[in-house]
This record gives sequence, structure tokens and C-alpha cells, in this order.
Amino acid sequence: MQTITISRQLGSLGEEVAEKVAQRLGYQVVCRELINQAAIQCGAPELALAWIDDLGILDIQPSPKDRRAFLSAVEEAMEELAERGNVIIVGRAGQIILGKRPDVLHVKVIAPASLRADRIARMRNIPITAAMAQVKASDRTRRDYLRRHYHARWDDPDLYDLILNTDILSIGSAVRIIVDAAKSDEIKACGIDSVKSLGKLSLQRRIEAVLLERGVSNPHLFITVEDVDRVRLYGLAGTSEEKEMLEGLVQKTPGVKTVVNELTVLRGAMGGV
Repeated sequence: MQTITISRQLGSLGEEVAEKVAQRLGYQVVCRELINQAAIQCGAPELALAWIDDLGILDIQPSPKDRRAFLSAVEEAMEELAERGNVIIVGRAGQIILGKRPDVLHVKVIAPASLRADRIARMRNIPITAAMAQVKASDRTRRDYLRRHYHARWDDPDLYDLILNTDILSIGSAVRIIVDAAKSDEIKACGIDSVKSLGKLSLQRRIEAVLLERGVSNPHLFITVEDVDRVRLYGLAGTSEEKEMLEGLVQKTPGVKTVVNELTVLRGAMGGV
């Protein structure tokens, strides 16, 4: 089981690198568009997708709930892809969403802006000034996406295991470096305990998505996934009915078999749902 995320600058040849790595390893390449489609199939609102891709430059904007619902659906889709493994995920903040998984290799492909603009000008047959404008706009969009939605810096080197400069490296060299890293014993090592941890993390994501979809906003509700199918609830509930409702929602989450409900009913202690 192996997953690679690739973050790339426009004109850095990141997509070409991803495709060739996939060919060498026999992996599937999943781009932003496929992840978006998976999120929409999970019920995420398309208006939120347009808002996210345009960074809010719309006459009509979705509600914060719809925006968060879409992001949660993207995260759930990405977690499921990583669970399946043998996949290269390009874009959509994979380096953040899958940042804590031990079986994921995070790569960023870069190049100087002038070289990227030259590549774009030749590829799209446009003036160099127009190409440079596209490069700058793309960099700004990618930077703002991580900042707005994940409060992270796109250029933070700590987010990546490899940063490859295609001004220095050919596509072939970049591909060999990634393939060698993916095949290394350190990256491939993922024992039973690690796999179990990944399953618990995936279940936690699904529970959060279910509660979000039902509009649950209880700052005193805490959830612990104790095993791959066992969940513990603790904290405060406003009423006995709310306590039962929360247990029911969690119990219906796919993958949950046992719910230990240790919520304390304390009327008036919180805002409710």
C-alpha cells in the first residue's frame, strides 16, 4: 500500500512527472477534477466547488456550512484513495490532508518563474507576458487555497518529503528520485499497528462528516475512535434526547459497530446543535 501526493507549480512539469511515475510504479493518477467529482458524488454542493476553485470570486457565495461540507467530502475521498493505495494524488492539498499518514510520500515539483512562463508560452502558443501573468495567478491561487482552507503555507518545506527543481533535474531524473524513494524500505514499512491507525483515522473522518452534514456544533462533544469499529463519546449533552441523537448518528456511520456513550447530560451547559 503506497500513496504519493504531488504539489506542483504551473509550468514545473509536475503533471508530466506524476504520469511517468505512475507508469513506472503501476499506480493510478488522481487529479483535482476526479477528486472534485468524488466529493460531489458524496453529496457536497457544486456551488462550494466553484467558490473554492475561484477563491470566492463569485456573485453568489455558498454558506460556510456548504464550503466546509465540500472540503470534508474532498478529505473523505482522499482518505479513501489513500486507504486503497497505489495512487498518485495531484493537488487539492493532499500534503495537508494526508500529512500524518506514515504510508504517504509528499513531493513538490518547482522551477523558476521565468522558466515556467517560457514553457507555458511555448506550450500554449501565447506571448511571454501573458504566460508570466498566468504563472503568477496560478501561484497566487494555490498559495491562497492552502492559506484559506488549511491555514498553511504552500511554500513550507516541512510539508514535503522531496522538493524537486525541474530547472536542474530532467523529467527522467525527477521520476527516478521519486520512484527510488517510494520503493525505499523506510517508506514501504507499514506494519499492522500502522494499518490499524490508518483505519481509525479514516473512521474519525467519516464520523466528523456525518455530524457536519446534520449540523451538529457541540464544542463539548468529544469522540475517540478506540478501535477500527469501536467509538467512545464523552463530554456534555444538553438533554437526554440529544445524547441519544448523537449516539444514533455515530452508530449509523459506515464502519461503526460499537458506540460507548459516556456523555453527561447537563441542561443549559452548552449551545446545543
